[in-house]
Amino acid sequence: MGLFQISFLPSFNHLPLSFVSQRYLISQLFKGLYAVLLDPAVSYYYHLIFFNSTILIVKSVWRGKMNAASINVSLRDAVFLDRDGVINRKLPENCYVSKPSEFEILPGVAEALSILNKLGYLLVMITNQRGIARGFMTVDDLQNVHQYMFDELEKSGIFLDAVYFCPHEEIEKCSCRKPEPGMLLAASKDLEIALGNSFTVGDSPSDVDAGQRAGTRTVRIAAQKDENADLTFSSLLDFALFLERQVLKDSNSVPNTDDEERD
Repeated sequence: MGLFQISFLPSFNHLPLSFVSQRYLISQLFKGLYAVLLDPAVSYYYHLIFFNSTILIVKSVWRGKMNAASINVSLRDAVFLDRDGVINRKLPENCYVSKPSEFEILPGVAEALSILNKLGYLLVMITNQRGIARGFMTVDDLQNVHQYMFDELEKSGIFLDAVYFCPHEEIEKCSCRKPEPGMLLAASKDLEIALGNSFTVGDSPSDVDAGQRAGTRTVRIAAQKDENADLTFSSLLDFALFLERQVLKDSNSVPNTDDEERD
């Protein structure tokens, strides 16, 4: 399953770019149609714009005279995933994955993503890619790498819901390069995510900082405990298994109403 490049942003300067999955787009289209059926005052429409051979999809919402608070929006929980060091093997410092042959998915990642997906979390990748600003690769190069990643994950029946990346250099002082929370905030708006119920997972302090600034719970992938993160695990799979156990524990602790005392 391919991905469309998507931008809900007025300008590309100092703002994140992203990809969104066909699966998520189709779900949003049906959601929009359903909303229109419920009330004609609400309409969802999508602009397909061809830009440098890439399809940009911009979602717009028009509510007419309705109050925004009157629209029932169900927010989703998400796991925000750093890429290098969490999903794929990290290259040495100042080296950038610029072609598919350099992209190696880490052991256990497919199983971890499958567990998180089954638990109902949206899977949103957020990644700094300043190699673009430094001239080591282009946006098209990055798209080719990500398409390879999507194809490999699809073999295990796994689909990411969206990928956000920051193409800027640190000195540009953009709002999206982690530890700034711009990518998470943009995703929360675009995908209707409940940040307080979501997790940010990364292998560096900047991932933890970005998650904290956005208001998510934070998970550090590291060999040693990170005191600044809410949780620390040695791998994404360990974190996914932990969540799975927590859900199972919570489901088993639900009281049986048949056993409650009666007057």
